[in-house]
Amino acid sequence: MDTNLKSAAYPFYPFLYSKFARCPILACHHRVAKGNLSSTIPSSPKSAKTVFRRLLPLLKTLLWVVVLYFACDFLIFRTGLYFKYVEPQSIAGSVVLGRAIVNHYENPARGNIIVLGDSRVGEGFSAKQANELATSTNLNFIGCGIPGSTPRVWYYFLRQVDPEQKKFSAIVLMTEALTDGELADDFVDYKIDANYCLPLLRWSDLSSFPKTFSKKEQRDRAWQSIAFPLVFAQKDIRGLIAHPVERFRKAALWHSTYPEAIYNYPGRQEVLPDLELEGNPPHPRDWKNVRESIRPQVSGYLAMSSGYYPHPPIALATSYRNEWYGEIAHEYSAKGVPVYVVLMPRGPYHTALKAPTAPSGSLAELSASGLLHLLPPSAFVGLEIPGNFCDQLHMNTIGRHKFTELLARLIMEQKH
Repeated sequence: MDTNLKSAAYPFYPFLYSKFARCPILACHHRVAKGNLSSTIPSSPKSAKTVFRRLLPLLKTLLWVVVLYFACDFLIFRTGLYFKYVEPQSIAGSVVLGRAIVNHYENPARGNIIVLGDSRVGEGFSAKQANELATSTNLNFIGCGIPGSTPRVWYYFLRQVDPEQKKFSAIVLMTEALTDGELADDFVDYKIDANYCLPLLRWSDLSSFPKTFSKKEQRDRAWQSIAFPLVFAQKDIRGLIAHPVERFRKAALWHSTYPEAIYNYPGRQEVLPDLELEGNPPHPRDWKNVRESIRPQVSGYLAMSSGYYPHPPIALATSYRNEWYGEIAHEYSAKGVPVYVVLMPRGPYHTALKAPTAPSGSLAELSASGLLHLLPPSAFVGLEIPGNFCDQLHMNTIGRHKFTELLARLIMEQKH
């Protein structure tokens, strides 16, 4: 039977023999055909041992690769070494700089109040001016505006800078909307939140953090950011490896100068003009006094703010805000630290668009429950006029001065 098999496969037999002669099974078959051995095939334990012996070098190599990877992961990420040299102008870098601001301006001898939010806080609130107003008190305002950040990021940021909820005497969080229906973005699956949280996450978040997203794609990214940060941050790491000296110098310069530069930042001087709006979606009758560079953004803002574009489902926005504002408030209120939520003036033409001026939905309910304190929106909606803004989202120097004084005085009233 073996001879027939060999004859049938003759054109390929020399090739097969030359390639697979080392295989125990095929070698045994060949020897049986030659009459050199009995027809008994080697026992499976012996074959398994032979295969294992031959795979052992490969397995050892793979094991060393895994050990080396996780050793690098620990030394570079888990010790915080990488984040000392992360690109300062990157998403993760903005979080690291926010942490530097807190560390620089925290004063254990005073009641530290952090005002936390996105770039609208960075442009619209002056910790320097607030502290000048509070010189007769024991309060110390710390402004921390992390551009593009969200309530989910603020939760993990506060967890890292204040793990025992003892550093601050009050937390002030911004909100961009009085009602859940005003939110224009789907923050539940906000893609870049995983990038923002990269410096803030730890192994214990491997299960919980990805679950805060609803879409599988975003859950996978979130999981990867914790389990394989070397892969997740590979673009920036390649940049660091390509130009290490330049990166070290840039990181050192930013970390040493950024906190004071932000503290002394005066704001932007540009002023948006009054516009006569018409049509649906609303648009200016005449654009001539609006800088050409921001016309598309102003047009998009007007359309979005008037409801022309679809917004995420209200139930989704309600659940998101309940989760993150609620979680921050719950952890701090348990330690007796009040959490305030302040409406950042929403835009230059919200007054003209007749935007909602009364709160409703998640934040109103959290405030009514006593878990957090929603500062009176009426104090801030009056700032939603073009003279206080430099673009469609951010206040200018004039608006910054007015907002800071209003907020500082309200907090001082609450704390004394």
